[in-house]
This record gives sequence, structure tokens and C-alpha cells, in this order.
Amino acid sequence: MLHYQKPSIQQVLNATVTVLQKSPTHRQTRFHKMETRGRLGLTLHGAQPSTVNYSEFPLLSIHDWPAIVNSTHIEVVQIGPFTVPMDTSSKATYWVHKLEAIRSVLNYVMEIFNSEIECFDIQDDVTSSELHWIFNWMASRTTIFKSVYVNITQATIEDLNLFFQNVNVSDGLELRGSPNNSYPPYRFFQSVRHLICINDGFWLETRYLDCLNCTAIYMSKTRFSCEDMNVCLKKWKEEKAFSRLKCLFIDITDSTTFNRGLPVGLNSGTSFSKSKE
Repeated sequence: MLHYQKPSIQQVLNATVTVLQKSPTHRQTRFHKMETRGRLGLTLHGAQPSTVNYSEFPLLSIHDWPAIVNSTHIEVVQIGPFTVPMDTSSKATYWVHKLEAIRSVLNYVMEIFNSEIECFDIQDDVTSSELHWIFNWMASRTTIFKSVYVNITQATIEDLNLFFQNVNVSDGLELRGSPNNSYPPYRFFQSVRHLICINDGFWLETRYLDCLNCTAIYMSKTRFSCEDMNVCLKKWKEEKAFSRLKCLFIDITDSTTFNRGLPVGLNSGTSFSKSKE
């Protein structure tokens, strides 16, 4: 008689990734703005469940313990040192302590795939204490992260300083919200090669522009003047700076002042693109 042996959660996750790698749609997936095919990522929520992803496909999600509503597919699984219930149909896991759960799931998935978590999408509903935890976790790694998208409004000055001084990003960086008088050092942006997106950029100084060298730049609500933009665009056009830059979008809060200094047909909030001949 043949005996059926139920696969372990490790086998299920590995099989899931194998299927995704062979899927035609997998080759076209994107994690927000940057392509992260074959990379592990964390989508961190405050009120909603957080997920650990392979590319943009969820592997395991982290829910509060009272959230269990359907016990039909619930099984008890071992994740690191913890035994927790999991919905086998949706890969939803249920925990009492959220941050301990995230730490355990991150370590567990990294061990299974022998790979670091490289992509972070930190949502706007994340609390100050959760930002404190994730910034400390990221700073404790030696990883150069692929992409980080985060709203920094709720972060304390101490946590922002830790983040800016110890976290390195290679491909995509999005900062939303106000840095609360804790401004990143210029070198923080120098390692980013493809995309820098800064919302609420009222705190930006022109010196920040001089240290950027990525493919695309988007900045909103800045205080740059038309003279600042003319200098920036001249350097770009003459190839004296921004050697990687192909697309630039800068939103000027004082559009009246800015528009007077622009060529006919351009206004604040216009995107500029350049193609190499």
C-alpha cells in the first residue's frame, strides 16, 4: 500500500517558487517601480496583514491571531522556534505578537531560500514603533538592499538617523512624507542607480542634486528656483553631470516664479527626458 506523506511548508514554498520561475508572467513582474524578478521582499503594513514575497507573489502573510475566520484549511506548522496556525489555501499565518512574527518569518524564508530580503515596501499605516523595529532590523544586516519604499513621517529623529547612516540601497528609493528635521547625508543617495522618488521635497537643497546619478528622478513640492533648474538642466545637457539620467520630473511649489524662468511651452511639473544619440 502506498502511503501519502504530507509535504512540509519548506517543500510547499520551494514548489511555489519553482512554478513562478517557469511562469511566462513571472518574467514581466515588478515590485512597485523596480523589476525584482527572483528576489525576496517584505510588504510591511500597520493595520493590514504584512507579506513576504517572491518578486510580487506572496509566499507567507502575517495576520493577528483573532483574524482566523475559517478553520477548514488551518494546520499547525513550525516556523523557526514557533508553532503557529496556517491557512494552507492562502499561506496566511496567525500570530499573537506581530513584530516577533515578522522577524521569525523573515529569518525562516531567508534560511529556506538562502537569500536576503532585498526589497521593502513599507506602507503609510505603519506606526512609529514598527518603523523603529524595521529600521533597526535593516541596519543590522550587511545587505545592500535592492529597493526601499517608505513613508518616514512617523519615524523619530533617532530612527531616521539610524536608517540614513546604515542602510544602503542600490536600485530604487522612494521617500514619502517629512523627514522631521533629520535630513539624509548626501552619500545616502549616491548608491542608487535607477530610481529616486521623493515626495514632499520641501527640505531638499540644490546640493542634493549634485550627488544624484540614477536613471530617473522624481521630486515633488520642492523649493528649487528656476535658476537652480537651469543650472541642473545645463549640466545634464552638456553631460557634465547625471551620466545615468534619462528622465527628470521636479515639481516646484512656487510655480509662478519657476514658470517665468522656463523656456516657452514648459511649466512646473513638466517631465524632461533625454535620449543619447
